[in-house]
Amino acid sequence: MRYIVTQELKSRTQINKWLYLSDMLFAVAYCACASFMFGSLVHQSLQIPYYIFNGALGLGLTFHSPFNKGKRMFQSLYYLLLGDRFLYKPVSNKRSQPLSGLAVRRREKEEAA
Repeated sequence: MRYIVTQELKSRTQINKWLYLSDMLFAVAYCACASFMFGSLVHQSLQIPYYIFNGALGLGLTFHSPFNKGKRMFQSLYYLLLGDRFLYKPVSNKRSQPLSGLAVRRREKEEAA
């Protein structure tokens, strides 16, 4: 008889239904770095909208990536910008995304080749 033994369990600390502790720490660190580095360059009357924008952007970067399963948006952007452009291609679900005319022609060319 063969027994299956779990080697490793991964559990992330969850704050609410969609926000994890690591995501919140990333968003806070992003906002702190952005406000510390570039806060003095923003006009005084635009500083509060600037902080709100950076907070929203920090949270937006922690959402799940629609292109890479199991990755976050900031991880997908990191791979896209710093990775090998000939090696990295985002994985997309072709059935759930509507295609533009250009994408349809490109796919037809790939299938014909």
